Amino acid sequence: MRVNSRVFTERTNLLGGIQILNCPSQFRGVAEQLMMLLTKPGYSVGDYHNVTHLDKLLTLDYWKEYDGLSQAISANKFEDWFISTATSPDLLTRARRWLVERNYLFLKESVAQHAHEAGEKFSKAVRH
Repeated sequence: MRVNSRVFTERTNLLGGIQILNCPSQFRGVAEQLMMLLTKPGYSVGDYHNVTHLDKLLTLDYWKEYDGLSQAISANKFEDWFISTATSPDLLTRARRWLVERNYLFLKESVAQHAHEAGEKFSKAVRH
């Protein structure tokens, strides 16, 4: 996964955070935090084979970075943490999808092609 270089020019707040003004408000904060995570020096998303795998990797990394997953696990409070604190995986997926569709993020070519083909198959199946 690559971040579009234009993202670095969109850092507009005084703390160096990324602001995405045209992002829908229901997941703007999550999308901005995802972009901050992805542009963090030294950060690299693991190898992924499809978008579902990518979403799982990003969800775990997001939870560790912003939602306190590591502390919840070490305190044996995962269940409580997941119910009360964890950002919804669906919300993270929607934010990632929006960022990819608007060319803020680029998927690996093989994964993007596979996702496109799967979408085409689904569309054909629904039309019939």
